[in-house]
Amino acid sequence: MIQRRSFLLLSIFLLTIIAQKANAGNFVDCLPAHSGAPIQPFTYSDATALLSELPLHHIEGIWQFTDNDVEIAVVRHHLFVNDASDDADHYLMIVVSAPNRTIRPGTVMGHISRGGEPGIYNARIYTAHVGRYLTIPKTFTISLDDDGNSFSLRRHNSPLQIFLWRFAPYLWRYPITNEYQNINRRGCIRRFPEPMPPLEPVYL
Repeated sequence: MIQRRSFLLLSIFLLTIIAQKANAGNFVDCLPAHSGAPIQPFTYSDATALLSELPLHHIEGIWQFTDNDVEIAVVRHHLFVNDASDDADHYLMIVVSAPNRTIRPGTVMGHISRGGEPGIYNARIYTAHVGRYLTIPKTFTISLDDDGNSFSLRRHNSPLQIFLWRFAPYLWRYPITNEYQNINRRGCIRRFPEPMPPLEPVYL
């Protein structure tokens, strides 16, 4: 009886340690309950200058939500933390500009990590804002198109899909719709580096 109880306690202890290590290593779950101070400066020019110096991963770049002027940058996490390790599969989603002026450029809006399949990423993204702070983080899957020129986001374990182009004129107004609606609509299109081939024809 004593041996069985000791074995049970040891098992619980080991499982607790494993769970803690798994959670500690899950970058997307480390997103705080609300956004902190913005990264400064972080204008469009600052973001393009930073990205121009990097051998970009597929997800990295500046993206724009269709039908509005909200722009975000996706950049490797380790560039903004005092950490010698290269978290090559971990990225920050950072606001570059938004029609809602209370959402300041440089505000971290989400965490992204590479998923188990090409073009698939796990993300935890704020879905609401209170004043100048973003809050209510939720978990999503990012699906990058084959051409790498656009991506969409889908909420985990939900029949709903988030379409971020609907955030104008306020960043989080009517963001969620039934999955079967607007199924062909794109959530984000690439602004930088310039898509190849261009999303629209160039007339000479």
